[in-house]
Amino acid sequence: MNPIRSSVFGAAVWLAFTTLAQAQTWPAKPVKIVVPYAPGGAVDVVTRTTSFPRWDDTRAATLDAPGLLLYRSNLLGSDLRITNYGGGNTSAKLLQTDPLTGESVEVLWVKGSGGDVGSMKLDGFSTLYMDKLRALKGLYHGLAHEDEMVGYLPHCTFNLNSRAASIDTPLHSSLPYDHVDHMHPDAVIAIAAMVNSEAITQQVFEGTVGWMPWLRPGHELGQQLAAYDAAHPGLRGLSAEGAPKLLHLNMAPEVLEFVNSVDLDPLAALADKEPP
Repeated sequence: MNPIRSSVFGAAVWLAFTTLAQAQTWPAKPVKIVVPYAPGGAVDVVTRTTSFPRWDDTRAATLDAPGLLLYRSNLLGSDLRITNYGGGNTSAKLLQTDPLTGESVEVLWVKGSGGDVGSMKLDGFSTLYMDKLRALKGLYHGLAHEDEMVGYLPHCTFNLNSRAASIDTPLHSSLPYDHVDHMHPDAVIAIAAMVNSEAITQQVFEGTVGWMPWLRPGHELGQQLAAYDAAHPGLRGLSAEGAPKLLHLNMAPEVLEFVNSVDLDPLAALADKEPP
């Protein structure tokens, strides 16, 4: 599988993807698994590792671009190690035919406002013209105008899609990657919430993940993420204080290899230290 130009990031993102298993017709609805042991033990770990849906290359090969976005979104959202229920959003920048001009245009497919990424359908995505989203930069006049910028998003709608765009849309449109996944894993939230989060991020990820102060979701955050990414080429991720953003530049199934390579032992030594 060849890497594609993609980015995975999250308001506390720890993306863990295992090798994806064969799709099955059963179960056809969510199954609740009860583990009668304390969390964190061997039984709990094994259950969490083996109970979540996995990527299937054979199934993926049958899907078109929007279908692949939905497939990976449902997988990421169904794995509670990666995001909590109702959290996170995903996107893809796709080339589609403009219904007015017949020309090929770049369209941002991004999870719309509300809903759960693990169980959403295709109608849960907003679709917006990327050229119009980029043009919004000329209308932005600072943090005091964030709410005004949200009001411009409906004017960017592609193909009369009625799904409302979320406040996280600028984070996806501002980054130069074709694929962006924004997840909420507790493991990375724990790192981001520590007083020494910058130092811990540096040591745990061995310099492969950057760090920046927290900002509310919106146009300003999108611009700052894009500027940081441009100024630090080669990073595999970006963490924000209190709400980390982890940018990954490979296909989603390869993210687990990166996550599993991280040594968490330094957390014990750094967590209790006073910030510099």
